[in-house]
Amino acid sequence: MRSKDEGRPRIQHGNSGKGTFFMNENEKNTNGMNEENFADAAQNIANQNTQNRQDAASDNYNYSWNGGNFVAKKRRNGKRVAALMVACTLVIAALAFCAGAIASRTFGGKDPTPEVSTPALIGDNSTGDEEQSETEHSKAPQVITSSATAKDDYDSLSKLYEKCSASCATIYVKASNGYAIGSGFVVSKEGYIITNCHVVSGGTEITVIFYNGDKYTAKVIGADSLSDIAVLKIEADDLTPIEIGDSSTLKIGDAVVAIGTPYSMSLAGTMTTGVISGVNRKVDLTNSYGTKTKTMTLIQTDSSINPGNSGGPLINMAGQVIGINSLKLSNYEGIGFAIPISSALNIINELIEYGEVRDYDSEFVTATPKLNITVQSVSNARTQYGLPESAPEGCFVVAVSRSSAIYKAGLDLYDIITEFNGTTIENNDQLTEALAKCSAGQKVTCKVYRMNRDGSGKTVEITFVLEAAS
Repeated sequence: MRSKDEGRPRIQHGNSGKGTFFMNENEKNTNGMNEENFADAAQNIANQNTQNRQDAASDNYNYSWNGGNFVAKKRRNGKRVAALMVACTLVIAALAFCAGAIASRTFGGKDPTPEVSTPALIGDNSTGDEEQSETEHSKAPQVITSSATAKDDYDSLSKLYEKCSASCATIYVKASNGYAIGSGFVVSKEGYIITNCHVVSGGTEITVIFYNGDKYTAKVIGADSLSDIAVLKIEADDLTPIEIGDSSTLKIGDAVVAIGTPYSMSLAGTMTTGVISGVNRKVDLTNSYGTKTKTMTLIQTDSSINPGNSGGPLINMAGQVIGINSLKLSNYEGIGFAIPISSALNIINELIEYGEVRDYDSEFVTATPKLNITVQSVSNARTQYGLPESAPEGCFVVAVSRSSAIYKAGLDLYDIITEFNGTTIENNDQLTEALAKCSAGQKVTCKVYRMNRDGSGKTVEITFVLEAAS
C-alpha cells in the first residue's frame, strides 16, 4: 500500500463519512524422417528460423514442412466477429492439457475441443479495452472512507434496502452489435462507481441508471480483467456513497443481501437475501476452450445472483458492502461468488490513481501462465520425425507462436526443452507440473537442446517472463 504522500487518498476501512502458431504440418503426416534427412532438415530449419524471425513482425505466413523444405503459405486475413454476449466459464478443477494421437501437448494455445456443460460466469459481455488518458486520473478527489465495523443492524430488510438502494445502479452498456446490462454501486460523492470489468468490456457507450430514474453518461477510469474490477466516473452532485465493510471478518452463516438488476431493466433494484456459504473459496476460472486462466479467492453466497447482477454489491446487515457480486455456477442454484471488498480496495484505488493495477495480492488472484507452444515427448518424436538416438530426453517443440514471449526469447521449432526453471524435463507431464508451479508475470529460465546439421547439438539457455493465459 502506498502512503498518502505517494498518491491520492485511497479507499480504506475507517470511520463513516464520506496466436497465431507456425507449425510443422507434417505432424499430421505418418511419414517420419530418418537420421540422414533429419540432418538436412536441421540445416533447413536453422535457415528458415532466421527468415521466420524476419517475418515475425508481420506474421503473414504459415510455414509447413514439405519434403525437407519449408513452404511459405500466405495466410488469408479473416474478419473477427466480436460477440457482445461472449460466455466465460467457471470450473473448480485443475488445469489439463489435451493429448493427441502422437501425445503432443499444447501449453497456452487454444484447445480445438472446448468443454461443454461447464458452469458459467454471470456476466456475458464482449471483449475490449477502454483507454483513458493520464489527465483523467490527475484530479482524483478524496474517495470515501467508511466504517469497517458492522454494528448497527437494521431491524427490517426494508429499511436496509431503503438505505443501500440509493447507492446502487444499473450499468447499461452499448456495443457495436448490441447491449448488455450489469450492476454497480457508488463509492464516492464525486461520482466513482464500482462494477465488474466484464460488464463494461467492449462497450462504446456506458450509462449509469439509478433506481429513481436518474441517468448519467459514464467514463471508464480503469478496468482490470484479471481481478474483474472496473471503476467508472460520472459527473453528478449529491451522490450517496455506500459504506464499505470488512470482508476479512465474515463468518459462514452471516446474513447478506444482494442488490442489482438481474436479466432485464424491468427488474432493476431487485434485492435477494441469503447467507455467507463459504469464505476464502479458491475458484479456478477457464476460458471457452476449457483452459484455466486464473485462480481467485472469493466469497460464496446462496443469495440469488443472476446475469445482470454482475458488479452489484453484496451487503451485510449493517448496510455495508462486503463483496462485489461476480459469478455463479451455471445449472446450479444457490452457488454464487463475490469478490471480497477488502481484497478489492487496493485494486480500486490503483485504478483510480493510475488507470491500471500495478500490484496484485497473490492470495486474492493469480493468473495462469502460458507458453504458447505445442510439444511431444522425444521418444515419440524419434518415430514421428526421425530424431537420432543422440537427442536427449525432453519435450520436442512442434509448434510455437511467433508472438509469444518464449519465441522472442530464442526458442525455435524443433528445439528440445530439457530444463524448465530449474526442473529437469524428460516428458510432457514434467513440463506441465513445472509450469503449474509458476504464475504469469514471473521471470523463468529454461534450457533447450538444439540440433546441428552434423547430428551434434548444443544447449541454449532462454530467460523470459511468463504470459497470462487468456
